[in-house]
Amino acid sequence: MAGLTQSLSKLTIKLVDGTKIDVPGFIGGILEVPFNPTELSSERNTSYAEVTIPGLDAPVLQWVRGDGETVSFELFLDVTDNMVEGLIFDGQDVRKKYVNALERLMVQDPDLHAPPRIALWWGPQRIIAKGVVKSLAVTYKLFDGLGRPARATARFTVRQATPATEQVAEANLQSADLTSVAVVGEGQTLPSIAYREYRDATRWRAIATANSLSNPLDLQPGMVLTIPKVV
Repeated sequence: MAGLTQSLSKLTIKLVDGTKIDVPGFIGGILEVPFNPTELSSERNTSYAEVTIPGLDAPVLQWVRGDGETVSFELFLDVTDNMVEGLIFDGQDVRKKYVNALERLMVQDPDLHAPPRIALWWGPQRIIAKGVVKSLAVTYKLFDGLGRPARATARFTVRQATPATEQVAEANLQSADLTSVAVVGEGQTLPSIAYREYRDATRWRAIATANSLSNPLDLQPGMVLTIPKVV
């Protein structure tokens, strides 16, 4: 429509550990990248433990934990618009303007006693709600007459870092939704397994019923038990 222009949404890096955290280069806790990346890769892994049971052709895989999401992308950093006759006229080379701020995300903050956590947003789209910078690799490609970097590319990797309290609340670990099977260990009883799975030893009967155990004391190490959902 005539008279209307649509601005390009920029990828932004936002501090999420509170307004008291001051990272030079971030304005109001936000750093907007100068140019959007041309590609963005996302990777998510999960960990399983192999439980070997005599007599079976393959080990039983028991879920241990998720490894979270890792996002990587390459940033193009450039200040050649601030060059006159081969020199950066305001002294703000790419290291001072962008790289130093990105590097500070990997350094321990004196108030947090850890590097600050960040969120990644691309316009209205949230890429990672809470994460930490896992790696930063910078290649300088152009310099002014005084040797100051005027252009660079930076490979930036962020890993999901959600606090344990938030993960527990979201997962609702008071129920058995997250575990479908359990392997009996040496000396374990149904009440001890019920306490481990439900935080309530008196719910052992639900496990006995789900596994058709007529004698709840007759457990052998290596047995695979179905853990039903309880409410």
